[in-house]
Amino acid sequence: MSAARRPTVLGIDRLLENPGPIAGKRVGLLTNHAGVTARGIPTWKALFDAPDVRLVRLFGPEHGVDGGAEYMEGVSASTHRETGLPVASLYGTTAESLKPRAEDLADLGRRRLDLRAGHGELGGQALAAQ
Repeated sequence: MSAARRPTVLGIDRLLENPGPIAGKRVGLLTNHAGVTARGIPTWKALFDAPDVRLVRLFGPEHGVDGGAEYMEGVSASTHRETGLPVASLYGTTAESLKPRAEDLADLGRRRLDLRAGHGELGGQALAAQ
């Protein structure tokens, strides 16, 4: 099949097909309400339900993880209603609040950034630790 005819595979779907790189590791996920699998499952749910993946923290950009915040409204750190996971906000009311705090990254250990450009200084979507 030529490159022009190959179907696009979303990164989250590829990761779920082969979770080896994050299997057994503590994972943080930068996502919002638009982050979904090809089947429309939110990325946080897909990783939270995946065997051998330990999703331990969510990072929410503007509008928050679930998209409920209004335009230009600061979002506070919180607990994710569906999973009970801590949510670190990357969209508060100050310039300092637009990047992750050291304590939010500390228990993730080694960071792997999967996107070339992203929000604030995080720059990636999935963060995994050994």
